[in-house]
Amino acid sequence: MQVIIKDMDNKKFFLNNVKESDKISVIKAMIELNRGITCKDSYRLYYQGYNLDDDRTIADYRIENHSVINLVLRFTGC
Repeated sequence: MQVIIKDMDNKKFFLNNVKESDKISVIKAMIELNRGITCKDSYRLYYQGYNLDDDRTIADYRIENHSVINLVLRFTGC
């Protein structure tokens, strides 16, 4: 499936080949590779108001094809 990642500036990018069995940590790794993010603690992911936990799967949150996941930056030191 494909999911849409939307940042705080409403810029969107797409992650392809996402599986329902993928853990959120895998999705974060895909985002980090795609966007060049080096500090894993510098952002959080939200879906329908829920903070996505690294150890849960896409299916756990009922994320479907073309769902929008929000990427929110945190201002922490790395």
